[in-house]
Order: sequence, then C-alpha cells, then structure tokens
Amino acid sequence: MWTSLASLHVLDGYRKRWSMNLILFLKSFLLSHLSFLSLTLQPALHICHMGTQFTKMTKEALPIKCLEAVILGIYLTNSMPTLERFPISFKTHFSGNYFRHIVLGVNFGGRYGALGISRREELMYKAPTFRTLSELIFDYEEAYRRCWHVLKKVKLGHCVSHDPHSVEQIEWKHSILDVDKLGREDFRKELERHARDMRLKIGKGTGPPSPTKDRKKDVSSPQRGQSSPHRRNSRGERR
Repeated sequence: MWTSLASLHVLDGYRKRWSMNLILFLKSFLLSHLSFLSLTLQPALHICHMGTQFTKMTKEALPIKCLEAVILGIYLTNSMPTLERFPISFKTHFSGNYFRHIVLGVNFGGRYGALGISRREELMYKAPTFRTLSELIFDYEEAYRRCWHVLKKVKLGHCVSHDPHSVEQIEWKHSILDVDKLGREDFRKELERHARDMRLKIGKGTGPPSPTKDRKKDVSSPQRGQSSPHRRNSRGERR
C-alpha cells in the first residue's frame, strides 16, 4: 500500500519530500499485526486529533486494522491538495457471517483509486486508474466475489479536508447503498450521483452539499419588501 502511495507522491511532484524509509517502516508494522487490535480509535475523531493518533501508532508500532490504516492514509496525504480522499466501507456476507472492511478512496487527476490494508491483496491498494467511482466499486465487488463473499452494502463518505487543524469530523457514510435493494443500473447511478456531489463540494470549496428541501424550509430569507438599514439611511441622506 505505502509503496504505491509513494508513487502518487512522485506523480504529484513530491518525490523529494517523501522518505522511502518511512514507507518501509510503516509497512513493517501495518501488515504484520492484522489478527488483533490494541488501539482504541473513535470514528467520530476530529481531523485535528489525527496527528496524536498517528504519533501513537508510529512511535509505539501499535498493531492496526483497516480503520486505522484509513486514518494513517488521510494524515500522510494531507500535504497533497490535488489528491481528494473519501472513506469507502463495505459489508459482505460469507458462510452465514457478515464482514466489514473500509478503505480510503482517492481521486487523483480525475481517476479513482484507493488506499487500505487487508489480508487479501486484491482488497487493499487500487491504483488511481479507474475512470469512474462505479468502476472502482465494481472492481472491489469482483474481488470479493473471487473470495466467495457477496457484497451487501456500500457506505460512501465525503471528501476529507486537507487542513490538519480542522475541527471537522470525517463524514463516513453520506451515502448508504443497499446492493440487494438496488438493481445493477440503479446501483451504478447512485455511485455516480455521489461522485457528482463530491465534485460539487470541491468546486464550491465549502462544506456539505446544499441543504435538502426539508432543510431549506427552515431557512428564513428577507422579504422582498424589506430593505437593509444601510439602504434606508442612504435614502434619508439624499433627502
């Protein structure tokens, strides 16, 4: 995963700023302790607190799983403003049991990919070569199928801020897609709708997308007949 992450930095002009020794160090403890978890991490973690968790994981070489790998991926790519990051969660069914996995989706140069760790190579890193978000998700679905897992749900978050001091919380599940209830075409359309929402958010440079109709009803707006105090004073001065 992290060797592939270094290639992204090369493409983005960060070759000199990225240390291969650090990547190899991270890989040595990220991939060697997948059977248990000793780090307590709250999903409601604020972005500004990720630095503390990163320090704990690297200093103490704490064993981690996929969620912690996503946090590391976000922290290590904060200096890459052209790389958009968003969480992707999967729920699958196999042999009567449900399994969950999460990776960090990325968009680099208009192409989609992902960063993550897993016991299976095909469920980890995905090079940013997929033209659409649906192509990326379908590739994961096929990888799960080869492992005899059936994909049940996909949860997609919004893009994560690059500001390490931001007090925002990571939005893990802006869109929750039930694969069983959605047909193939509707599933693809919902994935592309989410991709459009993310592009709009990036283009506006603001927070979440525009409020829904229900939320808009609660937002008061000045009546047409009203005028601002500044304008009324201006008229009085002209008299």
